[in-house]
Amino acid sequence: GGSRYCRDVRAVILAVMIGCNPGSKAPPPPPPPAAASGVHSDVHVDRRVELVSIVCALAGFKEYTHGQVNPYRTEVVTAFRPFLDHPAVAMARQLRADNGIGYDAPMIFAVHLDDHLQLRDAAELATLDARWQGVDVEAYAAALRDFAKASKLDEFLAAHRDHYKQIEDALRAAVDAEHPIEWFDATFGKREHATYTV
Repeated sequence: GGSRYCRDVRAVILAVMIGCNPGSKAPPPPPPPAAASGVHSDVHVDRRVELVSIVCALAGFKEYTHGQVNPYRTEVVTAFRPFLDHPAVAMARQLRADNGIGYDAPMIFAVHLDDHLQLRDAAELATLDARWQGVDVEAYAAALRDFAKASKLDEFLAAHRDHYKQIEDALRAAVDAEHPIEWFDATFGKREHATYTV
């Protein structure tokens, strides 16, 4: 048996900050509707993903800064530029230099944070991705929590809630049109009480 991360069947589409991301702690999304089988699906901007995406962008990760310039991206840069030298950003740079932490690795970390940005199933990180081997993941999580507080990330997210809702609605319609749960069930077998989060 695996940890909670492995038990939950999740399809995670990560829209990096450049195009359509939020950040820290906007109001939590409404609970997903329950299907008859107990399977839940939801599409929402994820605070944890936004936080880590913003930190990676500030740290200069090219894969987190590519994309078309748009008003939201400009507002992110304006709001968070004063925190370029924050310890979380410095740690992200060092993690990239020393461990190759980039691309998908930051997102593996992000989804191991809970709603309070506390790390859960920390030991699992290195088993999922060897780049996390030997990293002080608790220290990095603490630095991210401090960044979220110091930068007032939750206020930024709350101020952009309407923008996020437009993105969520559009993506939800696109996802629903493809019936992804049917594909997961056919490919991996049905999982009662599974949670699919986009």
